Amino acid sequence: MALDFAPWVDGRIDWGDTHIFALIAGVFMACGLTRPRPINLRWGGDWDSDGKSTDQTLMDWGHIELL
Repeated sequence: MALDFAPWVDGRIDWGDTHIFALIAGVFMACGLTRPRPINLRWGGDWDSDGKSTDQTLMDWGHIELL
């Protein structure tokens, strides 16, 4: 199960603004982990969940999925 998202800012999506994608993904991850029964998620900007987005071969910035 997954969710694809894109930031809508000033009536457009800036696909090159990776920082806002990372920010939104961080909000999703934090919300999942702070629930009474935590939900583990994986983000397409850090598939191996090591905290680095520079070691990925496939970047899917707007993708969140359940683990």
